[in-house]
Amino acid sequence: MAASALLLLAACPDDAKLPIGSSCSSDGSCASGYCIAGLCLDPNGDEDGDGLTNAIEGALGTDPMNADTDGDGISDYDEVVNANSPRDTDGDGKSDAIESVLNDADQDCIVDQLDAKDDEPETDPVVLAGFVCLRDGACGAVGAVVSATCTLEGDKRVHHCDYSLVPGYEATEVGCDELDNDCNGLTDEPFTAGGTVTYTGDDGTTGKVKGAPCGVGACSGGVVVCKDASTLTCSTKGSATAEVCDSVDNDCDGATDETFAAGGTVTFGGGGYAPDAGKVLGNGCGTGACAGGSVVCAANKTSLACSTAGNASAEACGDGVDNDCEGTTDEGFDLVSCTPFFYDGDLDDYGVTEDSQCTCVGSGFYTALAGGDCDDLDDNRSPGAAPICGVDADCDDLLLDAGEPCDDGDDELFGDGCVACEITETQVTPPGQYRYGAAATAFASGGFGLCWVDGYALTFGALGTSGVSCGFFDPAGDEVGTFLVDDNATVQRDAPSMVTLSTGDVLVAWFEQDSSVGGGAVWARRLDAAGTPKGDAWRLGGMDFSYLSGGIALAPLDAGGFVAAWIGQQPNVFGNLLRVRAFDGSDAPRFDAVTAASDSYLSEAQLAGSDDGTFVVSWIREDPEVYDRTIMMRRYAANGTGGAALSGVAADGPTDIGGYALVGFPGGAFMTFYTYYATESWALDGQAFTADGAAEGAPMTVIPADGRDLPYRFTAAALLDGTVAIAYAGYGQGESSLPATLWHITSAGVATEVILEHADQASSSDLASLAAAPTGPFLVAWPAYLDNGNTIFYQRVNADGSKRYH
Repeated sequence: MAASALLLLAACPDDAKLPIGSSCSSDGSCASGYCIAGLCLDPNGDEDGDGLTNAIEGALGTDPMNADTDGDGISDYDEVVNANSPRDTDGDGKSDAIESVLNDADQDCIVDQLDAKDDEPETDPVVLAGFVCLRDGACGAVGAVVSATCTLEGDKRVHHCDYSLVPGYEATEVGCDELDNDCNGLTDEPFTAGGTVTYTGDDGTTGKVKGAPCGVGACSGGVVVCKDASTLTCSTKGSATAEVCDSVDNDCDGATDETFAAGGTVTFGGGGYAPDAGKVLGNGCGTGACAGGSVVCAANKTSLACSTAGNASAEACGDGVDNDCEGTTDEGFDLVSCTPFFYDGDLDDYGVTEDSQCTCVGSGFYTALAGGDCDDLDDNRSPGAAPICGVDADCDDLLLDAGEPCDDGDDELFGDGCVACEITETQVTPPGQYRYGAAATAFASGGFGLCWVDGYALTFGALGTSGVSCGFFDPAGDEVGTFLVDDNATVQRDAPSMVTLSTGDVLVAWFEQDSSVGGGAVWARRLDAAGTPKGDAWRLGGMDFSYLSGGIALAPLDAGGFVAAWIGQQPNVFGNLLRVRAFDGSDAPRFDAVTAASDSYLSEAQLAGSDDGTFVVSWIREDPEVYDRTIMMRRYAANGTGGAALSGVAADGPTDIGGYALVGFPGGAFMTFYTYYATESWALDGQAFTADGAAEGAPMTVIPADGRDLPYRFTAAALLDGTVAIAYAGYGQGESSLPATLWHITSAGVATEVILEHADQASSSDLASLAAAPTGPFLVAWPAYLDNGNTIFYQRVNADGSKRYH
């Protein structure tokens, strides 16, 4: 045997090496210096073609003849990754190329390639779950607990994962919530590519999935996102607004300004040119100076306009151009270079100054080139017309008698009513009914109002029915309108009163006697400046008097309020009472004062207001035993408080006081005028009082006791210049029939008498009424009997006492 070895050595000298491919036992026996897997191999070769050289596989311990040394279906090359630092997933010092992902040496359900202790089974279920269970998304969140078990099922070990302690876990992803609920590393799978839920955009685009771009117009630049757990939306959908006209797709539906285009709901109104009405965005438009335009969005973005509308200008006369782009030329009013044409109803070439049209050509009744016509229904009256006896023919506000102011030249200071011209004062209404009780008030405009009672069925010895009527007149004395203020077939009304309030409203008051209830009440109704009633009539006082002793006194207060005073007889009670009530501008009561019943007989309540809001109430107190008649007075504050008694005109001065009147002046001063019997004849005096009620100086004799008869009742008013007018009509103290008479009294006490027309026909029992206008002229009104009935007459008077005609 030793010989044989020697022979072998002799046959193989030391420098003889085995060639590549020869079986070998060591690297030294191979000429290549590499004996790998019992074969001499080329170190740079790759026998198994796995991309690793034989030298590298020898160093790593992999089989150079097998591309997948561990037989797990992954090549050695892919498992080594880096030959200088081969991958060792479980960190046990063994390359993944020689540890299979299929084998489980210790049968703990953790494959060898992941099991650093592949000879020691893992017993902790949570640690085991970290190798074999899903750990993404919800399963990897803080607080999530996943556990696992490894069991032998047949001849195989099988693991089972428990996700019951994972909040929000879903075995199969269902909701759209930006979470990986099934822990598979994917989020909201049903709503992404390949899922079952897609989004359809407002522009009609379908099939979009989560994360896809979306939105058009104002909503462009968005992405598809979860809307709620089951649907998708576009992230910019909130940018959508109602479509307006601005060249933007505001509602994000893929169409721009569609509301204003053909088929939309908004069309062009025409801009004054009718043929353009109904056109839509982009249509042609415009005519005249605006021709050649197109319909565009208006500046307000909600309507349409014509692009050339800015070319329009005021219509000009005579240039042949439709300047205002309305389809006609030289039309309309107030044009450039137009001519004023006045309304000429009587075609006398003079029109109404206040009624004109500035046009290119006169038309209809607008043909006069001059105004100033004072009666456009009478072609004999206009500026420059020939004089007409008793008529202001030339509209200069002067009454002419053959070219001269109307006066017949006698000694009467203010003329005699132009008897020579047969001029009379004005009737309010035609005669024929029983009209009585004239009341008057003046307006700030210079116009005035009259009210009276219309009797309907008055028979001798019987109580008839009546209604209250009024008429309003303009500053020229022309009637504005007449109307019925109150009408009731069951009651009888006494003479009314009226006053103009600080707001311009007019208050009318009257007394109603109602035989069905055995008493009467004071009623009132408020009218506006046009005579239109403002609400229904209402009671100023309840059914507390059977009749009134004198009329109803009225005076204005601040803010449309007023005060009223009257004296009435209570049924079945001796003596009578004075009642004073004030109301605010809404007719709510301010206060109510009533005197106590006494043995005295009271009558003739009157009021005098002042510009400071205070007012004086006066009345006659009569002692029935000795027939002494005293004028009593009280001053009240603006709110009705106070009621302090003032000194009056007592019976121990002038005796047998007849009628009287109370007049107030600015600042609170006032006067009483009264008739009395002196030296077998009647006289009329006046007494001035200061604002605190003290008599100022001696009484002023207005009408001396010269034998004439004077009225039992009369009225007085302060005029604009501080003078006073007194008027009366009817029976006198001596029971003679007095004419309707006016006295004008200067501040020096100079009195001038003016006899009014129809003097012998004045009512025997009714009081004349006075109204002083802020513009100077004042008004006297009185009821009068005529052959064919009776009516109310009025006469306007200038501030100096002369008659004023119109």
